Amino acid sequence: MKQGKLSHTGFLGNDTRPLMDILKTDDTTVHQLGLSHKDIAVKMNELLILALKTPGEQVKIDYELTIQAEEFRGNIPCPFGHQGLYPKNHIVAYHKRLNKYFYWSSLSIHLIKEHGFYQGIGSLYHINPKDLATILKLP
Repeated sequence: MKQGKLSHTGFLGNDTRPLMDILKTDDTTVHQLGLSHKDIAVKMNELLILALKTPGEQVKIDYELTIQAEEFRGNIPCPFGHQGLYPKNHIVAYHKRLNKYFYWSSLSIHLIKEHGFYQGIGSLYHINPKDLATILKLP
């Protein structure tokens, strides 16, 4: 999960909590929101697919959310050892009301859906599930 061959920035950021504590905290938050990791991942994937139709161009989703995707060569495996490779891509989402940028990738979506892993605080791809529920307009 730390910096290495798989990811030059790592998946934990500067979060010093044990991985199980990170997973438990985010799992509790998601359930308190009345959502599942799958609900969140499905909506993130819908936006990723939409943005990948016009890579490099901003796509306005609504008055609050703009997204833009980039694709890179190659694939990346799951750090949990799950079968399969995930395309290297990157989505930037800007939420006007929150005045924040959020980042995710195909691998991020997999990590959320299959492992409930939103990455460690300080990681480029870390997104608090509460923020995700807001930007994805989930109940």
